[in-house]
Amino acid sequence: MSIDATAGRARALWQELAAAPDAAFGTPGVCVAPDSTLAPPSWVGVVTIGEAALITAPTAPAADSVRTALSGQEITSPVFVVRDGARGSSPPPATPSGRATPPTSAS
Repeated sequence: MSIDATAGRARALWQELAAAPDAAFGTPGVCVAPDSTLAPPSWVGVVTIGEAALITAPTAPAADSVRTALSGQEITSPVFVVRDGARGSSPPPATPSGRATPPTSAS
């Protein structure tokens, strides 16, 4: 099976897990998908395959926040993934308002 065919099958499976009719891989496309299983409930889910990303958010305000935060970013570029994606910590969950809960300091 070719790499393109495998990537296409993988994209289709992730889109199904996104549980939203408008879920599609883009650079970046953020869809509101409260029932998505890309991430734990109330979290933003991100999957990148090749040069495209599928991003789900639990609420419209959370999706807007993600769009704003990622505006102008090339999240599938190796520089972004290494710089911002390899921090070794989980992102904070979104609150019911769609805003991320601030991290607590361990002081």
